[in-house]
Amino acid sequence: MIMEQKKIMIPAVYLNFPKGVKKSILLRPAQLIKVDEGFLERKQENIVPDILLVSGQKKLYVEIYVTHAIDNEKLSKIEENGISTIEIDLSKCERNLEKEDLEKLLFEDSEKKNWIYNNYANKWFEKFR
Repeated sequence: MIMEQKKIMIPAVYLNFPKGVKKSILLRPAQLIKVDEGFLERKQENIVPDILLVSGQKKLYVEIYVTHAIDNEKLSKIEENGISTIEIDLSKCERNLEKEDLEKLLFEDSEKKNWIYNNYANKWFEKFR
């Protein structure tokens, strides 16, 4: 569906500080991005993301959470690769999700998506550090 529409809604990007030292700062609002290419489970370095999307010169990993969230080992590999990654949480959705509901989730809503790793936010965090 993402490749048919050539787009995906990504969630807002926040700069978060550890242990509530400072209030989160909105860096970018949720936005619909153009997708040039998409690949299912294509090995990247030391990881196999569920979906690899390419938009311009940037890569985005998409992980689909149905029964298992990303574990610490995969998270470490994602951070090591430095590729921004979103997780789409379908764990509480019915298994027979209607096409229209899935389209809304992918192309309009950002509430079931969260950043597992965001390279842009990480760069800002390093500046503050």
